[in-house]
Amino acid sequence: MHGLGIGGYRSMPDLRWFSPLGKVTLLAGQNNVGKSNVIRFLERYMRSQSPRRGWEDEPRAGGEPLKVAIGYRLDQDSYEGWVGQAKNRTDAFLSLAPFHPLVNGDLFWVVRSQGDRQQTFRGDQPVTAPWQVDPEWMASFDEAATGKVNLTNLRQGLFSTSGGSPADNIKAIVDHLFPFEPPPVQIIHAFRQVTSGSDESDYSGRNLIETLADHQNPDVRERSKEEKFRQINRFLQTVLEDPTVRIEVPSRRDYIMVHQDGMVLPLGDLGTGIHQAVIMAAAATLIDNSLVCIEEPEVNLHPLLQRKFVRYLTENTTNQYIIATHSAHMLDYERASVIHVRKDTSGSVPAPATTTHQFADICADLGYRPSDIMQANAIVWVEGPSDRTYINHWLRLYAPDTLFVEGIHYSIMFYGGSNRSHLTGHDPLDDETVNDLISLRRLNRHSMIVIDSDKTRPKGDKLDANKVRVRDEFDAPDRPGHAWVTACRTIENYVPADLLTEAVAAAHPHARYRPPATKWDDPLDARRKTDSRRATIDKVKVAHRVIERWTDETPLPDDLRREIRRLHEFISQANPSAYTAESSEGA
Repeated sequence: MHGLGIGGYRSMPDLRWFSPLGKVTLLAGQNNVGKSNVIRFLERYMRSQSPRRGWEDEPRAGGEPLKVAIGYRLDQDSYEGWVGQAKNRTDAFLSLAPFHPLVNGDLFWVVRSQGDRQQTFRGDQPVTAPWQVDPEWMASFDEAATGKVNLTNLRQGLFSTSGGSPADNIKAIVDHLFPFEPPPVQIIHAFRQVTSGSDESDYSGRNLIETLADHQNPDVRERSKEEKFRQINRFLQTVLEDPTVRIEVPSRRDYIMVHQDGMVLPLGDLGTGIHQAVIMAAAATLIDNSLVCIEEPEVNLHPLLQRKFVRYLTENTTNQYIIATHSAHMLDYERASVIHVRKDTSGSVPAPATTTHQFADICADLGYRPSDIMQANAIVWVEGPSDRTYINHWLRLYAPDTLFVEGIHYSIMFYGGSNRSHLTGHDPLDDETVNDLISLRRLNRHSMIVIDSDKTRPKGDKLDANKVRVRDEFDAPDRPGHAWVTACRTIENYVPADLLTEAVAAAHPHARYRPPATKWDDPLDARRKTDSRRATIDKVKVAHRVIERWTDETPLPDDLRREIRRLHEFISQANPSAYTAESSEGA
């Protein structure tokens, strides 16, 4: 399947679209947003003849009849196949125009339903009902095709028969060109445990010992099972990156033995991660050509094993997978399709994740923060180390009760003003035009940047093109962070002239210093006493002398208070538990 729509079911009262579906599709989101409802629907209803919806599956707030939509890819091969099925009556398929109102993304969607909501029971169980082409969808198809495609001629081209109402023609055409042929659906539930002696087997570990024993030593008429058993061992060796690993079931069939590094131990004596890997190895290998739904495969699996597991499913099995997960580590696998599932007052809301900031939204929704991987929760990019000294001091003065810790709640990083032309606030995954630039957001999505305007007069001077580009990239409304462009020449111009003069004298007592007359003059212009050559001023030393003298009574000039407030709010948003409303308001 390339796309799936579900409607009239639990948290999806009307059609909700899950697409695109890949070989492996990850449904990511918080608990209780509807991920498991997708798996329940597939397990119970994804078959040509399925049970009618029972009361327990009805949306609590009402909704449509039970509906399913399948997305068919609109590509040249499919189009040519449809033309061929029409016995070369290409006049019926001169263009895909009649389908356009029924297209979502690059998929053509066919909606089927179980009719009205009236329930029919046989005993305690609702009777099965076929999925029929949905009447509302047929009306949309008919409206789109009117004046563009002769449905009678098209039906005759397909079946050498004609006649019937438009609805009959549409149903016959759709059933032929887009048959509802769902694959077998298998479920690997979140609770997985190796057990034996049960009357039933499943792919979550129940009766796994007997199943493996049958594949280890099959009957002569079932020798293909032996190859499946070897595949399970190859799966474990690949995922665990250990060629010595293999499993074996002893003759008494009372446990599973694991061979590893010259040792033989019962599976129960090894780590839970190996236990889980064996269960999922068996399931992924024993199932063929099916739609496999897996709930939370990350349970007890190391993050690296999670990514290897998804890669193995993609490259070495014949199934299609839909995986409900809370793990950000699985999202890191570039060949998986990812759908972010949220919940609002209308129910489950799925949305595809394709850009870096959409993946960052998922991680935030799952409760991950950059500091969980030893990274600060926010990054402030500045031109040089003296900027760091000033900004840290101003933050402490602005909100002395806020316990921000540099390196945890935020970090200050240097980009060097001369390197600005090589930097970007976009991400190559979001914008292919920036592949030749260094993306600062790849290091941390929650980033902001401080830029010296370098203007020498209030009017007439303009920011250079690179500064404008970087400013606009960081000010993009759909990303956290912003750009702070100084309302003076450099960040040192915020320092009052008398305070800066004292600091230079303390750091460089032999320099002949000329303080700036305006905020557009060079703030650290110094000449030697004996000649006219420019003296070297250590900006970091001066900054340290400045903050020794800058007290809470020193005013924050120009736009400095506003920018420090914005910076404080930016860091606070990345660290919601690190400050209190009282301390923020008191600042």
